[in-house]
Amino acid sequence: MAGDRGASLPVAALGVLAVFFSTALLSHYAFDIMRLGEGEATQERSLQPPPVEARLWEDPLAAVVRHRNVVDKQCSGKKRAPSCDSDNGGHIEKTDILVVVPMPGSSFVGGEEQRRRIRYAVLAGLASKGFVPEYSSRLGLMSVPWCKQPSLGECALVKAPLDPFHSGPDGALHTEPKPANLLPLDVAYETLKTERNGSGRRATVLWLDDTKIGPKWLTAITVLVAQIQKPKSVPPEVTIIGPFTSEKVVEAIEDLANMSGEARPQVDVSFTTRDERKAAFCANWDRLKSFNLVSPFSTADEGELIKSARLESIEVIDCPNSKRAALRESQFKDLDETFRNLLGHPARSDPFFLRTVGADNYQVEALKAELCARGIADGEGGRVVLFHEWDSLFARDLVKKIEPALKKCGHTVTVDTYAYFGGLDGVTLEGASKQQRAVPRPNANDKNSSKQPEIEWPENRDQRDYIRRLVSSLQAGAPQNKKNQVGEEKSAENQNGKNKDAKLPVRAVGVIGQDVHDKLLLIQALRPAFTERTIFTTDMDARLFHPETARYMRNVVISSALPLSLADLQMPVVPSSMFAPFRDSYQTANFLAAHYAALDKSRPEAPRTSRGEFRTALARQLETTYLHEVGRLGGAVALATPSSTSDDDAWSQQIAGRWRFALVLSVMLAIFGAVALVSMPSPALRKVVRRKGPCSLSTMFIAGLVIACWGFAVGVVTELGR
Repeated sequence: MAGDRGASLPVAALGVLAVFFSTALLSHYAFDIMRLGEGEATQERSLQPPPVEARLWEDPLAAVVRHRNVVDKQCSGKKRAPSCDSDNGGHIEKTDILVVVPMPGSSFVGGEEQRRRIRYAVLAGLASKGFVPEYSSRLGLMSVPWCKQPSLGECALVKAPLDPFHSGPDGALHTEPKPANLLPLDVAYETLKTERNGSGRRATVLWLDDTKIGPKWLTAITVLVAQIQKPKSVPPEVTIIGPFTSEKVVEAIEDLANMSGEARPQVDVSFTTRDERKAAFCANWDRLKSFNLVSPFSTADEGELIKSARLESIEVIDCPNSKRAALRESQFKDLDETFRNLLGHPARSDPFFLRTVGADNYQVEALKAELCARGIADGEGGRVVLFHEWDSLFARDLVKKIEPALKKCGHTVTVDTYAYFGGLDGVTLEGASKQQRAVPRPNANDKNSSKQPEIEWPENRDQRDYIRRLVSSLQAGAPQNKKNQVGEEKSAENQNGKNKDAKLPVRAVGVIGQDVHDKLLLIQALRPAFTERTIFTTDMDARLFHPETARYMRNVVISSALPLSLADLQMPVVPSSMFAPFRDSYQTANFLAAHYAALDKSRPEAPRTSRGEFRTALARQLETTYLHEVGRLGGAVALATPSSTSDDDAWSQQIAGRWRFALVLSVMLAIFGAVALVSMPSPALRKVVRRKGPCSLSTMFIAGLVIACWGFAVGVVTELGR
């Protein structure tokens, strides 16, 4: 009809344009790298100190290995480079602050990235207090003689150069061969300074391989600091930022407990006497008591750490300034009391040990509140399945806390736990595990008869097939795998209870571990099986909400002790706008540790006050837990938490934002409805609304579809504004 040929709203064309623009404007694209590659430089690399070429974001341990390869290439054979004879030195220049960072030296995949993150965060923390690098593209390198089994009284006397002969304390050259237990230890370091004129400060950062200094790493660092200091120099303020794991904190407790004033011979150094060893021990003991140990990684419960340490007996320290007596009862309440007792109550106003990352119990409370609010105990109750990494003390301890906490949501909540070994993908430094058939399939016509199978074959070092079978058993409702007491038989009542619990629906799934790639693999396997269930994990990491993982990470809840952005901290850290958000929350903890180490102690009245204020603000900060949920396109959406001091503000901001969106969308929908239904309806809508003649089934379907879409949008806006 002629009346049906008027102007109408091109709904289909507008829909195509909307899809196009949303794809073009909302999608993420990688930045283009325009830098051209360069070949190997023909000229020799300079080995003059500082000799190690490394950008500020590079892994210092990998840079040292690369430097050693360059030295072997340029300094071997008859044609030696002139710079091969340069002396790297065995002492550091005068410095006000000495920061010692024991880094994970393991050769597992991911270690280099972890070391890069630690260095980036530590340097950022020093930069926040005005420090700048003296050499922005080079690292210093020292090679010091080192004992395989360091002790405070023995290795401190080893000052021999690294040659077949060594000199005694009288300066005369002795002809005894170098002790067999002495090895060269490479220590990478870098120096920084403040840009103040006249009153500038200097800082030195030592990057250590924790696998080279062994389990007695606290003793080793003390001896190393004594060795690299110039004689009669003013001792710097020493801060140890580490260790990398909670297990290393346990090793430090055991190391302190087993120290003795009687230095036992560890190496064959014939010119040392008992008195010399004791004097060296007491000097190092006094030096150790002045250190600051700041832990940015250990989140395990302090009671569990103390319980894990073997403290059968604590020996007396027989030194002039030591107040440590022999202790037989080693029941300490917390780590601060533990270190104070082991160090003999040193005369200092600040604590020896400080955490810059929150303990796990705060995250447990936040996760419990969130999961209870999401209804894990609704109706007849349900099950919560926890996957945890068996390799780490952190994961084992955290699961022990989560299980009883979730049962407080209701008596109908049961918790099943499953352990896995770290490195599920089987990737090592040799590369990924290849599951390629040695002998092709019998079908000779199949061109892909020898390719890697789509489903993991249960063989080789790849562990993904374990995940697939475990998820399948969970989908099938496998009974719980609870531990029973020794000698207790399963009664019929208990068995019926287990079968009943097995029939309860899975309400939530948790993945607890340190390796982010293991978490991604587990959640990738769990998401198709539990599409409508809450999946949660711990520790913010940028890889968890990257757009490439959004397909299966969407709606995953992540709890974290610290945020990625310094602007989200509850404590004032000035200036927080200098740095981009970090890659993981542990970088934030390392930043805070370095910031604490760099606090100015040059004025007598300022240092303790500023450090005391920092510790007070830090204690309040560490009581806060951050909850985020992965968004549709990746990204992290902040959730309000019970421990946050600004919950009311968070909720009010969310409500205000939702009302603003609802208001804007309501106006847009009203305009769209007026245009689409009244002013410029489509031919199908015009025919239905104005009732011009009979309507075919297809016309009614198209008109109904348009109205239904508009009604759905109205419902969404109404729900948004509630």
